[in-house]
This record gives sequence, C-alpha cells and structure tokens, in this order.
Amino acid sequence: MRTSKDVFTECLPELIIDEEKLRAMQNRLLLALVDIHNVCEKYNLTYFLDGGTLIGAVRHKGFIPWDDDIDIMMPLDDYNKLGECIEKEFGDKYIVRYPRTDVKDTTSCMKVYIKDTTYKEILSAEWEKPLPDPKGGSPDHNEVEGYL
Repeated sequence: MRTSKDVFTECLPELIIDEEKLRAMQNRLLLALVDIHNVCEKYNLTYFLDGGTLIGAVRHKGFIPWDDDIDIMMPLDDYNKLGECIEKEFGDKYIVRYPRTDVKDTTSCMKVYIKDTTYKEILSAEWEKPLPDPKGGSPDHNEVEGYL
C-alpha cells in the first residue's frame, strides 16, 4: 500500500530534502510555534492546530515525518490581531505576510516566515521565492504557514 509520503515523493521529487535538514527545519518550526503560542497566550488569542500539523501531533506525537510547515487556525477576530502581535513581539525573528499583498502572491491566508531561511512554494511558478523584508533587505524565509 502506498503511503501519502510515497505519493508526495513521486509527485514532487525536487522538494525532497535529506532527513537531517528536514529535522533541523522542523525543530526551527517548533520553536516558531512556541513563540506563536506565547503571543497567543499573552494577547488572549485562541488558536488550534490544523492540517498536517494536527495529524502529526496526534498520529506521530510530533511532525508528520516529511512535513515542513505549521498549520494553525483561529477565529477571525483573533486572526486579525495576530500579525500585529507577532510583529510587535518578534519582529526581529519573523516576517508576517498578509494575503494578496503582492501581485504574484496567491496566498489566501496570513503566513509567518522565519527570517534568514529559505522556503519553497509548491504552487509557485518559481520554486525559490524570496520575499522582501519590510524593514529593508531581502532575506529568504522559511514558512510557518497557517490557515489562520
């Protein structure tokens, strides 16, 4: 029986990274989730895990072995506050991108990127997609994606 990992590997072999790099990425994403959790606690914002992040937490007691992002959801009022709270508390660590702020951006939800990392967008025409740093420069980023 083919697993979802097998399908992913067959369909998108260019996105497969070695296990050591993936684990390092997941560790950074977990630290980012802790920061987001702390922001939500401080500002009394409600959130919950979603998608692959929820499946990983329940089924694997961590990440799905090949997952490379964080998915969260939250009520709209809290979603509308989250980006500003993250920028205020962790503007030196993360870049917050809002839906449709770039003509080439097809994102329908807020995304939080770890500064000084690289990410690859599956639905992008360009696999490596640098984002401008709103405070200057143009570092690459790793996403902490959320269907927020």
